[in-house]
Amino acid sequence: MRLRQLPITAQQFATRYGIRFAEAGPALQAWPQIDDIPLYLQAPAADQPLDLYLRGEEPDPQTALLRVLHRLAIERETLPWQHPQLGPARWVLYRVDSNGNEAEMQRFLERTAAEALADHYQRKGHKQCYLIRAAD
Repeated sequence: MRLRQLPITAQQFATRYGIRFAEAGPALQAWPQIDDIPLYLQAPAADQPLDLYLRGEEPDPQTALLRVLHRLAIERETLPWQHPQLGPARWVLYRVDSNGNEAEMQRFLERTAAEALADHYQRKGHKQCYLIRAAD
């Protein structure tokens, strides 16, 4: 999920934080982990602003973004763009065992991501069933 555009270029980021970028055609890419949050960074060129993406399903992208910005010493107000739907996870995937006991498995920002994981587990033929509810 694309979170934000950062107010620094790929070249500035590499110099400041010691992150190496790989070339993908003319674009630059990096896959760092900052404060235990797996990220993907991309810029069209070394002198262009970076786009910041989350890798995987983060239950609260807004909090993750704030943690990353804090570690990078970047002020939120200086960012030119932010994903319009950041916030805490809105959907919860539960596993229901044969006795009807529910166990929370994972939280998701988007229902489609929760449905995809539930479908994945259902196809494996487990005896449990899976349900999705709106988070409290």
